[in-house]
Amino acid sequence: MPRLPQYLSVAELQRILGRRRAEITSLTQERSRLQRQLGVIDNKIRELAGTSTIAFATNRGGRARNATSLIETLSQVMGETGKPMTVSEILQGVLDSGYRSTSPKFRGIVNMTLVKERKRFANAGRGVYELKK
Repeated sequence: MPRLPQYLSVAELQRILGRRRAEITSLTQERSRLQRQLGVIDNKIRELAGTSTIAFATNRGGRARNATSLIETLSQVMGETGKPMTVSEILQGVLDSGYRSTSPKFRGIVNMTLVKERKRFANAGRGVYELKK
């Protein structure tokens, strides 16, 4: 933002305020137009994906929403095989099941969940987990 001279007349201040108000109005209109376009795109994605709003990939904040929790999804994936699995195999199974995450470190989240949920998952070796019996 440019520095203004120390002494300005009232007329000069009014002109500066008028320009700024016009710019705010213009930017607000552009934001509204872009939000409408984004809404149209979101609706097309929902139609193509054939999902309800609850299972839609992300909300406007960017956070993924899933029909089941990560713990439930991990249990389902590990229950289908019935044998000990590595974290990589578990991660791939979770992603293949349709679970969505926007985290760039999702593998770490899966690993941390397996470690913390000792009631459901047992450590069968280094980096290998199974469902508790």
